[in-house]
Amino acid sequence: MLVTPKMAREWLNKNTSNRPLRAGVVNGFKNAFDRGEWKITHQGIAFGISGKLLDGQHRLTFIGSLPEKSAVPVNVTTDQDDDTFDAIDQGFKRTISDIHGVASDLVAVGRFFARIMDVGGYKNALTPQYVKPFIDWVQPEYEALLSFSPKYTRMWATAPVRSAAIYNLKTGIDRNFVRLAYDSLVHLNVGAMPPAVRLLAHQHMSGKIASSRSFDLFCRAQKAFDPANASLSKIVIKDTAGQISDGRTFVLAQMKKRPDEAGQVGVKPSA
Repeated sequence: MLVTPKMAREWLNKNTSNRPLRAGVVNGFKNAFDRGEWKITHQGIAFGISGKLLDGQHRLTFIGSLPEKSAVPVNVTTDQDDDTFDAIDQGFKRTISDIHGVASDLVAVGRFFARIMDVGGYKNALTPQYVKPFIDWVQPEYEALLSFSPKYTRMWATAPVRSAAIYNLKTGIDRNFVRLAYDSLVHLNVGAMPPAVRLLAHQHMSGKIASSRSFDLFCRAQKAFDPANASLSKIVIKDTAGQISDGRTFVLAQMKKRPDEAGQVGVKPSA
């Protein structure tokens, strides 16, 4: 059916027993729609025999927020047994790694660069279609990095740290230095660490780096993996937002050299 915003809001009045609404999921549907990634699948809206809404509150909330003359194609199922509600969404959700058939660590790096392009967005808004061009973009340097340093300690071989090394490789910083600096860090080989990398490791051990602040870690690692910073006495990031903004500009310029233009080819459906 073509579901209008008015229809969606009316149908949400029948939403009496669904789980709490997740704003990130609604935003994910909106972003996918705006980028032209909306697809009609067997999943959609479902009503019970009683008329109660059994499935689709997030889709309907998204549709209800659109301009009034919009209409979104969705599969709508009616007359479901009301007790099927307990069986809905019980399957194992496919990951981006499953969908594209690539390693989860590679997906994590691709997702990190996708987040750089959409800093204020929700992680749920990064659909497989949106992330795929970023995965393709980082894959050559990712594979080169892991072929040089296949084993690692999980503490440092995270998406922000790998992304920093890959970013520096992309910008043309000395390839051997970046690879050796990354290798010394992820193996905690203190004797082989350049001074800036030792500073980075020390900052973590002293509790100055929070693993939850992934952009901050990316910015620090980016500095540590640059031989121009060999004489630093400490790694200080005064303007994380500015450094990420510079990164976004570089990534977008690089991606525009590709036909897919960083996932920007999606055309928003007409009203």
